[in-house]
Amino acid sequence: MKLHLKFHCFVIAICMLICIAPLTTFAQQQIQTDNSKAIADARADAKSDISPLTWVGVGVCVPLVSIATGCITAITLRDEESSSGEYLDIGLGSDSVIGFFGGVGIILYGASYWVYTFDKPPPVERLIGKSPEYIEHYTKAYQKAMRSLRIKYALVGVGGSALVPVIIGRLWSI
Repeated sequence: MKLHLKFHCFVIAICMLICIAPLTTFAQQQIQTDNSKAIADARADAKSDISPLTWVGVGVCVPLVSIATGCITAITLRDEESSSGEYLDIGLGSDSVIGFFGGVGIILYGASYWVYTFDKPPPVERLIGKSPEYIEHYTKAYQKAMRSLRIKYALVGVGGSALVPVIIGRLWSI
C-alpha cells in the first residue's frame, strides 16, 4: 500500500509539472510580446517626436561657433602678446594657437557631450495605464532611439557645416 501511495504522489507531481510547463512558456511568450511591442512603439514614437531640422541645425552651428570661439580666443591672446611690447610670431607653441584649439575644443566637445547625453523622457500620456515592465522597456527604448536619431542628424549637420565655407567662397568669388 505504501508503494502505491508513493507512486501515485509521484505521478500526480509529474502531471502537475507537465501541465504547468506550457503555462510558464505561454507567460514568457506574452512578456516577450509585450516587451517587443513596447520597443516598437518607442522607436516609432521617437521617429515622430524628433525634429530633424533642429538637430541638423545644431550640427551645423556647433562647429562654426566653436571655430569662431577659437578665432576670438586666438585674436585676444595675440593682441595681448603684441601689446606687451614684444611681438611673438604665431607659431606652433604660441598662446594664440593654443587658445584657438582650446576654444574650439571646449565648445565642440561640450556640445558633443550634450548631444549624446541629453535624455528627454517620453511624454507621460503615452504611458498611462501601462504595466511597469512596459513603461521600463518603452522608456529605455525611447531614449536610446532618440539618442541615435539626435546623433545621426547632428552628424548630417556637421557634414553640412563643412559645405558652408565652400558656399561662402563661391558666393564671394561671384
